[in-house]
Amino acid sequence: SACFAVNAMTSEDQKEFHLYLFDSPRLEQNGDTIKLNTKKIFALLAYLLVTDSTHSRDHLATLLWPESSTESSRSLLRNALSILRKVIGDGFIVADRETVTLGEKSVVWVDTDEFAALLSDCDAHPHEEEDGCERCFPLAEQAIGLYSGSFLQDFSVGRSAEFDGWMLEISEALALRVHSGYRLVCNTLQKRGSFAESLVFGRRWLQLDEFNEEAHRELMRGYAESGDKPKAIRQFMHCKELLVSELEIEPDG
Repeated sequence: SACFAVNAMTSEDQKEFHLYLFDSPRLEQNGDTIKLNTKKIFALLAYLLVTDSTHSRDHLATLLWPESSTESSRSLLRNALSILRKVIGDGFIVADRETVTLGEKSVVWVDTDEFAALLSDCDAHPHEEEDGCERCFPLAEQAIGLYSGSFLQDFSVGRSAEFDGWMLEISEALALRVHSGYRLVCNTLQKRGSFAESLVFGRRWLQLDEFNEEAHRELMRGYAESGDKPKAIRQFMHCKELLVSELEIEPDG
């Protein structure tokens, strides 16, 4: 709805804490970066906010401290939870002897949550995908603006295969979502006849994945529709050369 669009654009300013998980991960409070003691405390914060569910203490302890003994890993988890409470507030973590969940999570704005909410609002609105959508355009444009890099890019907590696997799963899911945002933005601009602007977004889209045929096609279409057939042909040849030489496949269509 239009109401959602207004709220989405202002929600970041209404929160005391901002957690950025795209590209360079960081936690900010009122514009200042907060240095948590260890990467594992940051990882715990990210995991609790992204999963937004109740977890057993044993699961969290072995997820982040798999090489420690049960007693040691649970002690490290208690310390990490205590630090998060001190930084964000007593009500942020709700824990008993066996489980951990989030309490007052609304004080933290999370870029991945905002990204997903904006694109979900676009998905829920009926429109023809190939024509773009003027109503959803500002939402999709805002969403792809949040996607400054992949989820927890270059972030590591050390030897934790389970946490690494979770990061990869979320990263791949978010990467798939951003394509729908770029598709809507490019299609809307081309429907308007704003081909120069659509080419700008097409190039940004291609920078995310140089093997993305759809992004190559958007550039080809933008060049062709703006009357630059030679550039459209060069873009096709570049796409074909990349796919054949690197992936040993021919482009579709």
